[in-house]
Amino acid sequence: MVTNEYAIEIDYAIDFYEAIGQSLFYAEKTGLKPGILLILKEEKDIRYLKRLLLVAEKYKITVWTLKVNTIRKAGE
Repeated sequence: MVTNEYAIEIDYAIDFYEAIGQSLFYAEKTGLKPGILLILKEEKDIRYLKRLLLVAEKYKITVWTLKVNTIRKAGE
């Protein structure tokens, strides 16, 4: 996802490692700031968020979170 300011990778918390690389790559290719929207499905996903924030601070990656209780396919 791209905005006027950010190149944002959207990923589930468990995939935070991949999100870091993707956000930095997209930012490099677009000239925009790197960002990650991390989807938290369970309370234990906070551990992944904490790990992500350690790296995000160093590499100036903006992080947003989305906490969901249930994910459904459209039409269900």
